Parts: sequence; C-alpha cells; structure tokens
Amino acid sequence: MKTAIVYTEERLRVNRFFAETLSSYLGADVVDLSVSDDYDLYIFRTEDAALRAELEGKGKRVVNNALTGVIANDKHLSYELAAELGVPFLPYVLQGEGEIGYPCVVKSRFGHGGKQVFWADDKREAERLLKGEGYLLQKPSENRGEDIRMYCLGGDVLAAMRRKNENDFRSNFTLGGSCERIAPPAELVGLCRRFYEALRFDFVGIDFLVEREGYLFNEIEDVVGTRMLYSAGLDAAKRFADYLKSEKCE
Repeated sequence: MKTAIVYTEERLRVNRFFAETLSSYLGADVVDLSVSDDYDLYIFRTEDAALRAELEGKGKRVVNNALTGVIANDKHLSYELAAELGVPFLPYVLQGEGEIGYPCVVKSRFGHGGKQVFWADDKREAERLLKGEGYLLQKPSENRGEDIRMYCLGGDVLAAMRRKNENDFRSNFTLGGSCERIAPPAELVGLCRRFYEALRFDFVGIDFLVEREGYLFNEIEDVVGTRMLYSAGLDAAKRFADYLKSEKCE
C-alpha cells in the first residue's frame, strides 16, 4: 500500500524523529499539505480536516478520519459529543454566551498542547485574555496540574499516562510536566471505547481530569504527541505501524 505521512513544515521540524521512524517502519513518504492523491493511505500529522474530507471523497483511506479531525480539534464539538455519549466534563460557556464564575479557565476552542489555555481570577482578567474569537470559559479542575492521558489505537488502549505539573495548572508534558505510566483504569477504557464507537479514530490521546466525584473528560488530541510514550520505553512509531498493517485498521 502506497502511504503518505502528512505534515506541515513547522510540525515536521519539531517532530522529525517520529516522522522518519514511522516512515522507516511503513516504507512511507513524508509529504506536506500540497500532497497529491497518488497514495492509497494518508496518515495525517496535522489538523487539516478539510483536506482529509477531500481525500476521503476520492475513496482514500485517511488516518485519522475527517470526522475525528473536525470533532477532536474543536473543544466545543468535543464536549457536545461527550454529552451525547454520557461522558461527564466540567461546565463551560462559549465566549459571549454567559458567565461561568471565577476563577475560570479561558481556552481556545481550537488550541493544542496547552498553549492557548489561560487562568483568569476575575472578569477583568478574562476579558483581557479574550482577544479575538473562538474561546470558551470553563470551571477549573479541583485537582490542578494533573490528568490521565489514554493513548488509543483504534478501539484498544495502548497506554495510560498520569501527567502532573507542580508549577502550572496545565499538566502538559511539553510545558514542564512529569509523567508516569499507569495501568489503564477500567472506567476510562470504557469511556474511550464510547468515543471510538462514535468517531472510529485510529490513533488519538484522550485526556481525563481526576476529580473527587470521578473522572471527567477534558479533550481529544487528534495529532497526539508521542514523547511520553517514548519516555516510558514504548516505541510509539512501531506500535502505530503494526496497527496500520493489522486487520484492526479497517
């Protein structure tokens, strides 16, 4: 199967190791968004859902699919899906559609890696942060700086990683947080399966907050990073490649 791994120039610059390793396992070409439709399988490592939909319309196999690209890269749509699936999450309001109380977390609907997530102690600070459109305001987690990322390959869980950050309310590994591999909690395995049945994704990370009342959904990472997996001794590219070659990759 002729395979393309699709990156933007910027993403490739910071993820070259994973791109080249995955390419070596699959015999795939690493291409940019000017990619032609000469391939049978397209592995997207960038968020362009429109191009995914275009390729799917031509009968191409796309990883992750366009639906996942749309839902996972919009936090509002992700929460709407979670509500449909009966998966709990922290209350939020869209920018300009009401108040959530303070302190609150100000998030870009379309941000990634915690880079467009901010803390606001009061209304004045929230308004200062709300520059432009496409934000939501959300109740903060009571357990700041900690969550669990579930790495999913299709309907199976590859690994669960507990993330902590002692110096930031954001737990992201790339923002200075630490991580440890844990046994996947059975409840979260079940919740991940609900998302899989709805989206039929191939390789994602699904993040859950750890609250007193239980686990709360936070977000789906469509173009999920793999540094934590490698830090735990897992060859993420090999696992992904094996999945793509298997019968589980429909």
